[in-house]
Amino acid sequence: MTSLFMLDLNILAWVHPLLRCLLKDANITVLLRFLGILLLDSLLYKGNWDKAMTVGNSTKVDISFIFSIICTTILLSTHLIMLFMLQKRNNGAHCQFKFPIEILQITSWAASFLMLYTTHNKKYIKFPWILRIWWISNFVLSLTHVTLDAHFVITSDEHHLGLADCVDILGLIASTCLLVMSIRGKTGIIIFDMSTTEPLLNGKREKNSEAKSPYGKATLLQLITFSWLNPLFEVGVNKPIDQDEVPDVDFRDSAKFLFDSFEESLKYVKERDGTTNPSIYKAIYLFGGKKAAINALFAVISAGSSYVGPYLIDDFVNFLNKKKIRGLQSGYLLALAFLGAKMVETIAQRHWIFGARQLGLRLRGALISHIYQKGLLLSSQSRQSYTSGEIINYMSVYVQRITDFIWYLNTIWMLPIQISLAIYILHMNLGMGAVVALGTTVIVMTGNIPLIRTLKGCQTKIIESKDERMKSTSEILRNMKTIKLQAWDSYYLHKVEMLRKVEHNWLWKSLRLSALSAFIFWGSPTFIFVATFSGCVMMGIPLSAGRVLSALATFRMLQDPIFNLPDLLSEDEIQRDVVEFFSKDETQFGVEIKSKSSLLSSVLGEMPKLSGMVKISGEVAYVPQSPCILIGNIKENGLFGKPYQSVKYDTTVDACALKKDFELFPAGDLTKIGERGINMSGGQKQRIQIARAIYQDADIYLLDDPFRTVDAHTGTHLFQECFMRVLKGKTILYVTHQVEFLPAADLICFEQLLKQNIGFEVLVGDSEHNLCIEITEKDGRLVKYEEREKGSIGKEIYISYLTIVKGGAFITIILLAQSSFQLLQIASNYWMAQSCPTSDVTPIAEKMNFVLLVYVLLAVGSSLCVLVRSSFVAITSLRTTENLFRHMLHNIFRAPMSFFNSTPIGGILNRASRDQSVLDLKMANKLGWCAFSIIQLLGTIAVMSPAAWEVFVIFIPITAVCIWYQQYYIPTARELARLSGVQRAPILHHFAESLAGAATIRAFNQKDSFAHANLCLIDGHSRPWFHNVFAMEWLSFRLNQLANFVFAFSLVLLVTLPEGIINPSIAGLAVTYGINLNVLQASVIWNICNIRYAEHLPCVLKNITCTLPGSKKVGVVCRTGSGKYTLIQALFKIVEPREGSIIIDDVDICKIGLYDLRSRLSIIPEDPTMFEGTVRGNLDPLAQHSDTKIWEVLIALTIEKELCKQVHLHSQDFIGV
Repeated sequence: MTSLFMLDLNILAWVHPLLRCLLKDANITVLLRFLGILLLDSLLYKGNWDKAMTVGNSTKVDISFIFSIICTTILLSTHLIMLFMLQKRNNGAHCQFKFPIEILQITSWAASFLMLYTTHNKKYIKFPWILRIWWISNFVLSLTHVTLDAHFVITSDEHHLGLADCVDILGLIASTCLLVMSIRGKTGIIIFDMSTTEPLLNGKREKNSEAKSPYGKATLLQLITFSWLNPLFEVGVNKPIDQDEVPDVDFRDSAKFLFDSFEESLKYVKERDGTTNPSIYKAIYLFGGKKAAINALFAVISAGSSYVGPYLIDDFVNFLNKKKIRGLQSGYLLALAFLGAKMVETIAQRHWIFGARQLGLRLRGALISHIYQKGLLLSSQSRQSYTSGEIINYMSVYVQRITDFIWYLNTIWMLPIQISLAIYILHMNLGMGAVVALGTTVIVMTGNIPLIRTLKGCQTKIIESKDERMKSTSEILRNMKTIKLQAWDSYYLHKVEMLRKVEHNWLWKSLRLSALSAFIFWGSPTFIFVATFSGCVMMGIPLSAGRVLSALATFRMLQDPIFNLPDLLSEDEIQRDVVEFFSKDETQFGVEIKSKSSLLSSVLGEMPKLSGMVKISGEVAYVPQSPCILIGNIKENGLFGKPYQSVKYDTTVDACALKKDFELFPAGDLTKIGERGINMSGGQKQRIQIARAIYQDADIYLLDDPFRTVDAHTGTHLFQECFMRVLKGKTILYVTHQVEFLPAADLICFEQLLKQNIGFEVLVGDSEHNLCIEITEKDGRLVKYEEREKGSIGKEIYISYLTIVKGGAFITIILLAQSSFQLLQIASNYWMAQSCPTSDVTPIAEKMNFVLLVYVLLAVGSSLCVLVRSSFVAITSLRTTENLFRHMLHNIFRAPMSFFNSTPIGGILNRASRDQSVLDLKMANKLGWCAFSIIQLLGTIAVMSPAAWEVFVIFIPITAVCIWYQQYYIPTARELARLSGVQRAPILHHFAESLAGAATIRAFNQKDSFAHANLCLIDGHSRPWFHNVFAMEWLSFRLNQLANFVFAFSLVLLVTLPEGIINPSIAGLAVTYGINLNVLQASVIWNICNIRYAEHLPCVLKNITCTLPGSKKVGVVCRTGSGKYTLIQALFKIVEPREGSIIIDDVDICKIGLYDLRSRLSIIPEDPTMFEGTVRGNLDPLAQHSDTKIWEVLIALTIEKELCKQVHLHSQDFIGV
């Protein structure tokens, strides 16, 4: 077997010159094709490489174009030097050519220089495509050439780095810069239009689309180093950043641009496939394919660079053994290769991660915009199969899942590359032992599939149980007033707790499986390592410390692919239920109901027309039966997109009797309205939407029972002032139950009156005896939105979180387990490095069996420590989150109604859904990985110190710089994260409001304005989110590069030390740990967001004194909005009196509990309230009455016949169920 292994190395040495000859052949082919295409293009198209040419009077070039000139000059010079050195260079390759290849190279780069000159003269915005392809091809050839030369220099004991090799390396650096510029595409030529005509015509010149975006106008160097973000950090380190201080996103990341691009992609797929229901995945591919391809290139570079370290470890250990023979030059070259690979990996990895996040942001903005537009087009009937919550889930949940899949895209095709690279390195070091490693890897991957699928099943159950809990929570929050008035708090609190218990059980099962998964994650490399080296011992393959350490580092690189493949194989929900589409023309109908409101809906086009024709001439204004009130001030709700005209506005306010109400509001017509107008009375909401319709000055008015929530006096005023005076001469289609207004109508549709032949005077006369009772809600101050904390997060928050369970006792166990894991890991690797010989010798079976046995014991012990750590993290996390959830839930149910009046429901739901999920699944892991990274960093330092103690000379100042960077970064990143959290909820609020008022929006032809508002909200969230992501990469890039230089400094010390000072095996172990130093630094980065709400609103009743006699029916009569219902709220202690007392049956209600009070009172709320479930559950949720009693109530209300009809259709909803 030893002879076979040596034969393999001899074959590699024979193949090396052949590869160099093949590379020269490929180089000549590429050069000839480039020159041929360039010549052909010049003859046929006269050099018009880019039709999108911009001409201006003045230009300016930035650093991108200057770099392209410099790099082209360098490459031209290097090949001129190579031409003169042609006779002196000989690297073992004997390739005969009729003329030197350098002549072709010089000709090609001279042509490139000429193309750049032409590009500048013709003011091209982008580099010609021919030039970009040539730069990419040259980089690939140059990289391959330098890699072969480096391998020859490193593996050969007689060859040294020459001048020609240095010239090649310089050429590779220049080619790399050109590669980056070819990917970016922009020339960096800035064109100034000095025309004097445009300002005279338009009054002003338009700003450059990128003028407000630092990212859009950043230079190449700023993009690579993320330094364009420095001005934002300078602001954030001095004071908390506000939303208006966050720069705009680039126009390519703006919601408007993304929406238009996605719609174009969708339209193209629709036309190409000839279908009305195009594939969303094809549209996504067209939309983000180019960006995904660039990310894929960065991912390949990152993956390839990450395997350079494990590949070179064996050569580095061999160099330390033969330092005198090979010379320091070879050692320095190895150190330079390590550093170069780590720097390339850092740059590629950071831009790959950022690119994936940016693509996710773009896809999210496009999909949210598309879903919003689709929601505005859906008619009421089209939404019968989908609740508002389900539709909102498409925007909030499923869009996020699709964008998360962006991360999996590169993982799918990267797996074979990563595994192939690992097997190749193992083959180079262990020969046929790599076959054993491959087989063992396949076995481990296959064995992980059932565990991962079970874990995925638990996660699916968690999502389902969470959806049930959030569905019930949303329903409770919407109907909290009824729940509190009826004293049903405890019942619905218990219901949510039971739903949470189901979710808790699945969370516990999932966390246990995650702990087992962590054990296998760290144990699988041990299993593969032992199996591989046992096979090597049996096959007699020589083992040395360098090969063993290289294999250890490679096995560690295999950890992620081993777990990613089963994870992807189990990702079946991506294909099954992430995306679901519904069309406006696909509608499910129930029983057809003839109604007056349906007539108005059909006129508006909200109901499908089966036959006949509907013609509308002129603009339409619509007043629905249920008020459509949006979050914002009263004035915005009244104008509804129309420009403000003071005379017209004042006339409308007077006609709708709103002037006195404005005087009572804290800020007049600028008073903020709560969600669904919750801090206004029903009459006020109705009058505002009537005023909205009147202000539109439409031709046709559709009014659906507009006076049902106003008193008789106000209704008469509105009828006379609005309909008879302001709208005189307008066409009005009026639906009403109030027949006293019928005599003023020109045409009456009265099917029932025609059959019964009853005179109008009789109906009107009967109606005069009816008393219209209005219940008015409490008026409130400005609505309270999410408040953003500013400044650093207090230590008491962390301490409180860590000590909720057992006073923090479990934290000590977790830290001990993690420390023990790190010690055992170091001990196992140290044992292998120390026990293996430094040179290639055939291992003795008995000795290697003992070595492997000790290694297995240490490695299994370290994996068990991981199991203990993961188990206690799971226990601590779940108990902590359960305590926090229970505390939050009880506080919500105990909060006064003023809290719900002033707080948008979406904000509360965000706390109970997304933020709770972060606590359940992420927070503990983030804190755990923070501790893990710190402990592992200390372990890495401990391993590197014996090999090169001088590293502390540079490590201490580098550590200080890292701490300074983090302190410089945290204030800005923290505020960006908080702003991102605050700006997220308004998108869902706006979508929910738009869905509820879609008919009104369409009737007033305001789809475009609402869609524009949605795009602005998306951009408002994208701005802090985008810059926060970039800020994380800004810090990670700098910390990684600092770690790379520390690693390189250590390598230089190891190279410089005289031979025999340090054990080469220990030095190789230090290199193995130093490879991952940058990853440890970056993993400490994490952010947390904290939100606080106002507690209550003030009362509006002052100095009220009255006595309500017992056994009497008392009516409270006064104008709308004067506080009638506030009086009722005080009886139920919805509003606590500041002074005085309220006495019922000689009992001061201020001195008794809420349940004792409300359970003895009853109320019929103004707004109808229905809970999902059975009729019995709605009438008697506490199950206190018999079926007979419930039937008596239903018969008294004359609705038992309607219920009997529904038994045949929906028997499960009957009260007996």
